[in-house]
Amino acid sequence: MISLLINHNSYITIHKSQFLIHLNILRLLSLYSMTDILKGLNVQQLAAVQNVDGPAVILAGAGSGKTRVLIHKVLNLIQNHHVSP
Repeated sequence: MISLLINHNSYITIHKSQFLIHLNILRLLSLYSMTDILKGLNVQQLAAVQNVDGPAVILAGAGSGKTRVLIHKVLNLIQNHHVSP
């Protein structure tokens, strides 16, 4: 468990794996601007990343970019739609 200082007298405690996930997301966000997030996606991938109205199913064959779409979708939600990681 990791304790994080929120302000001068408040702490939160989270599991180490959750902390590492949040840290990696923040690192990714610092590397990408919005134009970078959408750059290099094909039409179908772009549509999947920009669809933020409810749940989505990403169904595609091997090597088609499913992981890329999911990562870009999460970055888009965090950066542009103020979703908490």
